[in-house]
Amino acid sequence: MRKLPKIEDINQRSQELEILDETSFSLDVIDEIYENINRVNKWLGGDAATLSAIKKEVQGRSHVKIVDIGSGGGGMCRKVSNLLTKMNVSHQVVGIDISNESLQIARNRSADYPYVKFEKIDIFGEEFQKMEADIIISTLTFHHLSDNQITDVLENCLFNKEVVVIINDLHRSKLAFYLFRLISYVFSLHIINRYDGLISILRSFTRSDLQTFETKLTHKHPALVSDISWKWAFRWLWIIKKV
Repeated sequence: MRKLPKIEDINQRSQELEILDETSFSLDVIDEIYENINRVNKWLGGDAATLSAIKKEVQGRSHVKIVDIGSGGGGMCRKVSNLLTKMNVSHQVVGIDISNESLQIARNRSADYPYVKFEKIDIFGEEFQKMEADIIISTLTFHHLSDNQITDVLENCLFNKEVVVIINDLHRSKLAFYLFRLISYVFSLHIINRYDGLISILRSFTRSDLQTFETKLTHKHPALVSDISWKWAFRWLWIIKKV
C-alpha cells in the first residue's frame, strides 16, 4: 500500500489519481469503502447542503426528475428519495456511474426504493445530454475530473431545458487536509479511504478555481444564474440555474 500523500503545492489542483479510480477491487471492499464515506458524511453533515438546496428547488413542483452524476453506492440517491417522499413530491431519481461494481452495489442497497434506479451512462456522451432532468446533482464527483472534463460535463448538463445543477464538492485547504488525517484515524477508516480522502482534497477546489469555471460558463451562457457558497464541512455548494 502506498504511503499517505503529503501536501506539495496546495495552490494547484493535484493530478494524482485516487486508488479507487485506477485499481479494481472486490465488491466487498468497494462496499466497505462506500460505507466508510457514508459514515463520515453522516457525522460531518456533508450531504446536508445538497439536500437543503434540492428542498428549495422542488417547492411547488408536483413531479421532479433528479439525476445524480457519479452515484457510487447510491447513498445520495436514497437520501434524495427519502426527502422527496417526506415532502410528498412525486419523483424519479436516476443514479449514473461508469463502474459496474458501483452500480451493482447501488442496486443491491436500493432494492426497497421503487423511485430510484441506476444506469451506466457516459456523462461525456449524447445519452447523458438527452436525459431531460429537472435537477442534476453531483456530490464529491467533480474533483475526480480534469479541468477540461469539468467544462465538458457542465456543457452537457446545460443541454437540459431549465435545468438546475447542484454541485457539492470539497474545499482544497491545508486545514481540511490535516483535519481529514485526524478524522480518518478517529473513525478507523479503511486505508484506501485514508489515502483517497487526502488525494480528493488535493484534487478539489478553491473558490478561485470554481469562479474560473463560472466565468467561462456564464460568458458562453449569459442567462445562467450561478451561486457559489461555502458549507460545513469544507464543502463548496455551486448552484447553476438555466432559466
